[in-house]
Amino acid sequence: MGNSIYSIVGFSHIEGSWFWNVLIVRGKHCYRIPLLYPFYYILFALYKRRIQMNLESYKKHEEPYRSFNVDEGIE
Repeated sequence: MGNSIYSIVGFSHIEGSWFWNVLIVRGKHCYRIPLLYPFYYILFALYKRRIQMNLESYKKHEEPYRSFNVDEGIE
């Protein structure tokens, strides 16, 4: 379960509760894992960090392809 951060798709919470649910997808199955607030806070920080790193990596790989303009076509 070393790369389990990749399968997290979101978080859910019921107002007034100390428990948050982590939504994890594995293949066809979706799991809801309850976490106490302090553990949720740590996991959410790691999740945001991973998403930020993925977006930065995506932007770096996307830049070389921005030079082609679809409206101008190929000359």
